[in-house]
Amino acid sequence: MPFPPEAVLVFDRDGELAVFESFARAADGLEAIDVDDGEYVAYAPDGRVVELTATGPQGEVHVAWAGRADPEDLARRLAFFQAKQSRPGFLRRLLGRGDASA
Repeated sequence: MPFPPEAVLVFDRDGELAVFESFARAADGLEAIDVDDGEYVAYAPDGRVVELTATGPQGEVHVAWAGRADPEDLARRLAFFQAKQSRPGFLRRLLGRGDASA
């Protein structure tokens, strides 16, 4: 995988992906209100589930191992994210607008 093993891959409800280099960076980079609202699902690159919790909407974000793995869901989410990134270029080519490599 192209991600370092200590990375945290965080997907939001829309399927967007944010990659953090460590648990500490993920805890610092995520907003507690969004974590508290259940906005994210997180994984290690090997498919282990990463648990995100917050001590309330304005509190601290905590990142820990969930004690389970779901590599199939991670693969599905990565494929969806990749497809989302490809769609705009595909539509431009389909409509005959812009560069074919876009």
